[in-house]
Amino acid sequence: MKTLHLAPMLTVGRLRSRAGDAWLDVLAVASFALSTAMTLTVAGGVWMFNTWANDPSERLLEAFVRLDWDLSATETYLVFALFAVVLLAFPVFSLGSSAARLGAQGRSERLASLRLVGATSGQVILIALVETVIQWVIGAAIGVILYVVTLPLWSHAHFLTVAIDPAEMLVPAWMLAIVLAVLLTIAVISTLVGLQKVRISPLGVAKRHTPKALRMWRLFVLAGAIVLFCTFAIFPTADFNTKGALVVIALLSVIIIAIAIAAPFIIQLLAAPFTLSHFPSVVLAARRIMDDPRAVWRAVGALSILCFIGGFTSVMDFATVSTTKQEIPPAVIVFMHDVPLGVTITLGIGFAVSALSTLMNQASGVFDRLTQTQALDRMGFPRHLFTLVRLFQSFVPLIVTSTLFAALGRGLSLASTGGRNAATDDALVRLLMIGGIGLGMSLVALLICTPLERHVLAALGRAND
Repeated sequence: MKTLHLAPMLTVGRLRSRAGDAWLDVLAVASFALSTAMTLTVAGGVWMFNTWANDPSERLLEAFVRLDWDLSATETYLVFALFAVVLLAFPVFSLGSSAARLGAQGRSERLASLRLVGATSGQVILIALVETVIQWVIGAAIGVILYVVTLPLWSHAHFLTVAIDPAEMLVPAWMLAIVLAVLLTIAVISTLVGLQKVRISPLGVAKRHTPKALRMWRLFVLAGAIVLFCTFAIFPTADFNTKGALVVIALLSVIIIAIAIAAPFIIQLLAAPFTLSHFPSVVLAARRIMDDPRAVWRAVGALSILCFIGGFTSVMDFATVSTTKQEIPPAVIVFMHDVPLGVTITLGIGFAVSALSTLMNQASGVFDRLTQTQALDRMGFPRHLFTLVRLFQSFVPLIVTSTLFAALGRGLSLASTGGRNAATDDALVRLLMIGGIGLGMSLVALLICTPLERHVLAALGRAND
C-alpha cells in the first residue's frame, strides 16, 4: 500500500518539476493524449463507414440514387477504412508504446535511487507501472476530450457527395472501452519492455547489451514480397470490386511487413561507409546508427511507410477513361475525389503522429546520451555540431528511407497496372507536397531539441563557471 501511495506522489512531483528530464513525462502525457485521440478518430471513421454499409441513412440513399450506384459500393469504402486502420496502427501504437518505454527509461536513474534506500526490484517495477498508468489515465482523458471536441470539424469533409455527420463518428461505449483497454495494455507492456532494456540496481543503471549487427537475409524477405506482389496484384482495367481491393490490401500489408524487416539492414548498410568520413559530426552520427539501426528505423519508420503508401496511390488513377472526349460518369468523379481525400487524411494523421514521435525520441536521446554529450562538451566539441549529429543521425535516414520507399510504392503501382493508370502530374505534385510537409514537421521536431540540449548542458555547470 505504501508503494502505491508513493508512485502518484513521484509522478505529480516530476510533472511539476522544472528539471530537464521532467519534460519527458510531459511529452509522455501529450503522446498518450494524441495517440488516444487519433485512435478514437480512426475507429470513429470505421464505425461511420460500417453504419453506411449496414444501415444507410436517407441522405446516403438519395446520393446513391443520384450516382446510380449499388449500395454494395459502401463495402469498398469500409475496406479502405480498415486499410487506413492498418496503416495508422503502426505509427499510433508505436507513439503510445514509445511514450511508455521512454518514460520507463527516463525514470530508471531515479528508480535506482529508490533501490539504494531499500526498495526491492518488485517494488521498483510496481512504481514504474503505476506511474505509467497514472500518466496514461491523464493522457487518455485529454485524448477523449480532444476526440469529442474535434468531431464537428469532420462535417466539412464529404464522401459520396454526403457531408460527414459528426454523430456518426461517435463510437459506442463498448468500442470506446475496447480501444482504451488496448492502448492501456500496450502502455503497460511497453513499460515492462523498457525496464528490461536497463538493469536497475542500487549502484546505478546499466544497459543490458549492445544489439548485434543485422544480416543480409532481411533484404531477401523484401525481395520475395516484391515478387509476390508483382505476381498477384495485377489490377484489372474494369470491375475492380471489393474482392480485388482486399487482394491488393493484403499484398500491400505483406510489403509493409517486409519493409519493416528489411529497412533496419538498409539503414545499417548505407551508414557503414560514412564511419570513415573526415567530418566529426558525420562519423559520430554514422557510428550511432551502426550501433542500433533498429532504433533509427523505429524513429523514421512510420513516416517512411506512409510515404510508401503515398507513392503507391499517387500513381493510380482510379478513374481510367479512354482518350476520347466521352463524359466521365458522376460516380467515377466522386470516387476520384473520395480516394485522394481519404489518402490525404490518413497521411496527415500519420505525419502528425510521426512528428511527435520524432520529438519524443530525440528529447529522450538528449538525456540518454547526456554523459557522452557532457564529456564531448568539456573536451571542446563545438555545441553546434551536436545539432548536426542529430540531423545526420535522424533526419538524413528519414529523407533517404522516405524517398526510397515512396519510389518503391510508385514503382510497384506502375508494375501492377502495366502503366495503364498512370496519374497526372498533379498527383505527383500532391505527393511531394504532403511528403514535404511531413518531413518539415519532423525537421522542426528535431530542431526543438537543440535549445533543450543547451539548457540541460548549462544546468550541469557550476554557478561560478
